[in-house]
Amino acid sequence: MINNVVLVDKLMNEPEIIPTREQIPTKWTKFIMAVERPFKNRQNQFEIDFITIKTWIANTEELKTLLKKNAIIGIKGRIQTFANKANDFYYTEIIADRIIYLT
Repeated sequence: MINNVVLVDKLMNEPEIIPTREQIPTKWTKFIMAVERPFKNRQNQFEIDFITIKTWIANTEELKTLLKKNAIIGIKGRIQTFANKANDFYYTEIIADRIIYLT
């Protein structure tokens, strides 16, 4: 099976550093990318998807220093989905294993 995602577009917020719940010295970084769809809607406008990205791969402090709002970045990763069937709620995010700063 293949679960591979590649996105290139604008960073919507500065990365947020979040410690793990298990009290281990591991942290992950979360941010949102605005990714323009490759086609126009009926109003002849490109729509934008706001996609949550998480990563464990980098030094979180270094990533927060490098990535600023509105920067153009590329990410490679995989889709991960969570479900809360009691509330009929589904959440999808991208887990990045590579991040490239483009501007």
